[in-house]
Amino acid sequence: MSLNDTKSSQNDEITNPMPAEDRREFLLNNELYSDVTFRVGPHRQPIYGHKIILMCSSKYFFNLFKNANVNTITLKTVERNDFLEILRYVYCEKINLTAENVRAIYRQSKIMSFEMVVKAVVAFLIQNINPDNVLEKMVENCFYQACELLTFILAGT
Repeated sequence: MSLNDTKSSQNDEITNPMPAEDRREFLLNNELYSDVTFRVGPHRQPIYGHKIILMCSSKYFFNLFKNANVNTITLKTVERNDFLEILRYVYCEKINLTAENVRAIYRQSKIMSFEMVVKAVVAFLIQNINPDNVLEKMVENCFYQACELLTFILAGT
């Protein structure tokens, strides 16, 4: 099953006990027991989440959910796959960062206060610095404003 699909078809296949990693992966974008639905992208495709996981991972979501009964959130400017990657890191501490999605994931993670995802993005950027692209990365850091990245660059890759 791809990350883009919900896992409602797997709900009949639960085996006990599941390892912790499998439990977290099982919850990702799973409509079963979800209590918030994100309508993402221009087509408002649903992505399912769990408020408690989001509140424990983000000040933005903590403040959003603590005093309001919000069950549906529309995210018009976020690509579905980028948001799923953010949630995958929040739920499972796994992420697939590429040159194509890194900026969007970084930007959205900053907006939503997912600091752990921001740190994963900075680590990805640091891992991809080499003598051939160091100036390009330094210019890009104007977008990221990541002290760790600038420190790494200035220390002489």
